[in-house]
Amino acid sequence: MPPRREGRILSHMETLDQITERVRVETARLLLESATAPMETIALLGGFASAEEMRRAFVRVLGVGPAGYRARFQLN
Repeated sequence: MPPRREGRILSHMETLDQITERVRVETARLLLESATAPMETIALLGGFASAEEMRRAFVRVLGVGPAGYRARFQLN
């Protein structure tokens, strides 16, 4: 594959950090929908160092914080 085309393809791929963040947000999102645990507990179970780190990632990935997400989508 020519280097120019390879560069275009790679520029559209996610970095390892982006993939990790997306998986963590997805895990926490599922927990927020189905569990009533405190935010700090869900953050730790989702792989975040703190609830604040989880909040920043949620806003980056989903455009809404975890509390807002839980209020809209909690199944219980």
